Formats: sequence, C-alpha cells, structure tokens
Amino acid sequence: MNPMQFKMRKIQETWLSAPPIRLLTAFLLISAIFLGFGRAFGETIAVSMVIGNQELIPKSLFGPGQTLASLIASNYTEVSSIPILASALIFVALILFVVVLIFNLLGYLVLRRAGKRWKY
Repeated sequence: MNPMQFKMRKIQETWLSAPPIRLLTAFLLISAIFLGFGRAFGETIAVSMVIGNQELIPKSLFGPGQTLASLIASNYTEVSSIPILASALIFVALILFVVVLIFNLLGYLVLRRAGKRWKY
C-alpha cells in the first residue's frame, strides 16, 4: 500500500466514524441540559415548600419567606392574564441571573488564586 492510499484510508475512516461520535456528543449534551433543568426545577419546588412560599418579609431568619426562583415558579402561570407581571418576573429573573453570575465569578477567582498559590 502506497502512502497516498494509506492517507486516503485514514481520512475515510475518520469521516465515516465522526458522525456517530458527533451525534452521541449532541445527545449527551442535550441530555445534560434536560437533567440540569429538571434538577433546578426540582430544587426550586423543594425549597419553596420548605421555606413556606409566602410573599412577605420574614420577621426572623427562620420565618416563612420566598426565594427568587420560587417566586418565578409560583407566579409563572398568571403571566398571560396580568401583563405587568411578565415584566416583573423578567426583572426578577435578571436579578437572579446577576446574583448567580457574581457568585460564579467569585468562585472562579478563588479557584484561580488557589491554583496559583498551591499549584494543584
């Protein structure tokens, strides 16, 4: 077998075997996204039930209250009937996104600093 035939054979093997790998990767990625959404939704509902799901300012640290995620989850069904509620829920979602982004960036900075200090 000459080198050119060997090269063409390698190219054909690569291109013929790549689509199943790409499909598997896409399938795994979509599965991970669905599992992530399911976990987030389940945690939202569980926390909402545990802390009382009441729309009031708690008088103590252990009083009933509501998280931003449970506020969105509990009021999402009424969005079509009250237009101003849609804007309010989008704003709450934006606040939640910014808070999560800040915590993720802080965690990344801590890990980066720890990596420089201890060289793990």
